[in-house]
Amino acid sequence: MASLELERSEQIGLRVKDFFWDTSETQAARRIRTAMIVFALAYLEGINMIFYYTTTIFEIYIGFDHLTASGLAGAATTVLFIFTTNSVFWIEKIGRRTWLMWGAGLQSLFMAALCALLAHPSKKAGDAAAAMLFLFIAVIASTWAPFSAVYSSEIVPLNYRNRGYSLAISCQWIFSWLTVYAGPIGAANVGWKIFLWFLCFNIIAVPFVYFCCPETRGKTLEEVDLLFVSKNLRESAAGRILQQEMVSEKGQGIADLEHMGETIETKTPMN
Repeated sequence: MASLELERSEQIGLRVKDFFWDTSETQAARRIRTAMIVFALAYLEGINMIFYYTTTIFEIYIGFDHLTASGLAGAATTVLFIFTTNSVFWIEKIGRRTWLMWGAGLQSLFMAALCALLAHPSKKAGDAAAAMLFLFIAVIASTWAPFSAVYSSEIVPLNYRNRGYSLAISCQWIFSWLTVYAGPIGAANVGWKIFLWFLCFNIIAVPFVYFCCPETRGKTLEEVDLLFVSKNLRESAAGRILQQEMVSEKGQGIADLEHMGETIETKTPMN
């Protein structure tokens, strides 16, 4: 409740201009905008266009025969499934920012190598290009594919959670449509150079996360609120109440764990 009171303490609601430059105390529009951009980048990095046309990419651009290209497309989908599923085991090991920045950095590296290899076609270059594409898929499946949804859901303000996350999801589908619709048209005109488009957005993602995305791992939604609001709002009555509640809840959590440990020790029979 204190978190909602903190967000409601500013009488001004969401304003269109704040989505471009947020001067409000709560920074609600900035948080929604960040979630929207994270989703947009996740799809502008190329994953959907690659998977819609995987067989065509392996056959037309890399140079495999149709049967081999179809088999590799199936293998690529399997890699996507395995690495996305396994991300649940390391999603809390390292911070969200770290995974997103390393993901975008490695994706940039593999996409740049893919472009260089496609620019000089040969049998060996084709084999290496296929390997780069598989590595790109493994990385994005481990990082941006799941983390874009996780991070965006964590930073959207509670007071505007329904509208904010809906806007973020709309960016997912708009830019998914854009890449799938415009990608083949671009490829028909410029060939392999269409992958330079995806390379650019993978590179852009690194500084964007570094400068615009504060870390949220291990934080409650109330603590995330305090990451974004202004200093004045943190030091306001609502802000102080929220911080006191958080300290109290953490203390209660530790006390509950200690009590549980004592109960287990009491019930454990002596050998």
